[in-house]
Amino acid sequence: MAAGETIEIDTEWNFTDAATPKDWSVVVHAEKGAVTLKHKDGLQSDQMPVAPPKSGSTPDAVPLPPPEEKPEPAPRPKVPAPT
Repeated sequence: MAAGETIEIDTEWNFTDAATPKDWSVVVHAEKGAVTLKHKDGLQSDQMPVAPPKSGSTPDAVPLPPPEEKPEPAPRPKVPAPT
């Protein structure tokens, strides 16, 4: 999606179904600049504030642990050649 481009996202929900959660979200990410989400009828939703980092913490991603070492397979037994 290019900067300044607008897309419309339609969702349909059956909130009368007890098995359907009553909340949902749209997640967006931008490599550069800000992202704006607007309801076409101007409705506003609650916001979940971003928590500030703890003192001494780093915002960098936590590195993944190294992959587990796999043991070498046992050598196959040597079968004598037929005589």
